[in-house]
Amino acid sequence: MTTGGESLLETEIELAAVGGENVERISDLIADEGRYTITVTLPEHDREASSEWNVTDESSNAVVYITDDGEVEIRPNQSM
Repeated sequence: MTTGGESLLETEIELAAVGGENVERISDLIADEGRYTITVTLPEHDREASSEWNVTDESSNAVVYITDDGEVEIRPNQSM
């Protein structure tokens, strides 16, 4: 996760086997409203996805969905 060229988070998360349920919550990273970039890399599927994330006081969470076949979707989530 980056903003203004500055890296805020770089971490590696190991997911369970295909078909397993994986929920990894990373919280309290963003203190300020602004525009952030989330990038997800899946080396085993040779995939990478990035998404711009506009943080406001109404939308301050994002969710990364990864399917069993390695498809990635990043989207804001206002219900977290």
